[in-house]
Amino acid sequence: MHSWYKSHEDLPTVRLTLLAFCCLLALQGPVGQFTLSYSLGWGLILNQIGIMMAPVILLCRYLHLDTGTLFPLYTIPKQEWRWVLITTLCVVLLSDMALAFTEQLLPIPSQIQETLNQLLVIHSASDFLKKLFLFCILPAITEEIYFRGFIQTSLAHRIGPFAAILISALLFALAHGNIWYLHLYFGLGCFLGWIYEKSGSLWPTIVAHFINNAWTLTSHALGLENVLSDNIIVQLFLLVGLLLILTWSFRRWNLESIPIQHT
Repeated sequence: MHSWYKSHEDLPTVRLTLLAFCCLLALQGPVGQFTLSYSLGWGLILNQIGIMMAPVILLCRYLHLDTGTLFPLYTIPKQEWRWVLITTLCVVLLSDMALAFTEQLLPIPSQIQETLNQLLVIHSASDFLKKLFLFCILPAITEEIYFRGFIQTSLAHRIGPFAAILISALLFALAHGNIWYLHLYFGLGCFLGWIYEKSGSLWPTIVAHFINNAWTLTSHALGLENVLSDNIIVQLFLLVGLLLILTWSFRRWNLESIPIQHT
């Protein structure tokens, strides 16, 4: 069956995928206001589960979509996890450097910066665990299922993997609603999309997403958010080193992914 909402592969069409995202985006404002004004915890849970996950689950059930293709949660070889972790750590540190450069070049408004700082401040061990769940674990699962699973997979079957990575990364950035960090979210989305395309499973992207968010929360709690921007010489050496390691890990991952031909 082929229609405007469902293709013959039992996957969402581009039209349905973008329509679902537009509905999500339209609800971000009211939910964000509720989160800041009433309850941080319940607001984030409402956004991640009620606004992001529930409609997708209902669509899959109602339209009988192929959830196995949309949300592949396969195990990957142990050696691939090594490259997932190495590349993720490099990208996280490079993102920190890009964030510091962005804030110097285009400072974020003080009111928004103060709001972000208040969200990340840690008052106790229990508060850290609460925010670890709300900011790191929950988004890593729900956002990867939504953006890499539902959106990127659907688009890849229609317009190809490269365009799907770029578009899903752009939608991922727009959904975060911070225009000052739009390019940072887009870059992270591209990286996560590449990992998903490379591994064929959502587990590596969930882990990578969690590491990125956990680093942001932990470094802010320990006062390390500006540690990479204190010395220009250190920045240059670190930048070159990270890019070399990242290039090397990409090459090694590609080589290990090539099947050995037996003669």
